[in-house]
Amino acid sequence: ATTVATTVATTVATTTGMATTTSLGGAGLGGAGRGKAAVEVVIRSISYDALLGSKALLQKFKMTIAEEVASSVGISPSDVEVELSKGSVRASCTITPQGSEDADSIVAKLKDRQQSLQESLVRGITALPDIEGATTGTVSAAMEEPTRIVEDGTFGADDADDDDDEDDEDEDE
Repeated sequence: ATTVATTVATTVATTTGMATTTSLGGAGLGGAGRGKAAVEVVIRSISYDALLGSKALLQKFKMTIAEEVASSVGISPSDVEVELSKGSVRASCTITPQGSEDADSIVAKLKDRQQSLQESLVRGITALPDIEGATTGTVSAAMEEPTRIVEDGTFGADDADDDDDEDDEDEDE
């Protein structure tokens, strides 16, 4: 039996090795100026190498992450792109808002629902068939601070760049 635990903390992990990306289809660029949201979750006590060793388990693992992230903010899993890398297992999720959603509202929802998302990720992952072969201990999930991806593809703060420029001018004086 797998023990389930969640961690409520901002976690920093080193990313090494090869990354694997899954886009579940359908995600477009959204409307102009809508941006994208990003969140990283570190899943502990899952062997990244063991996941890579089972194509079926790897696909189910990524799909579970996309479904849980999407469910937590009320969007379709097809709007969530999941990239996995080492550092326990580090899931980098890029969310492309559709319809009336925008990146800022997605970031706000992720922040508000951090605890429940971490718990649902652990439940979903530990319920996967054959996950025991990739489990190395008590599975936990720690979500990092969600961010808005600015138009040049970099991660930005929740505030608009124009506000930052004003602050920079004040610092120079």
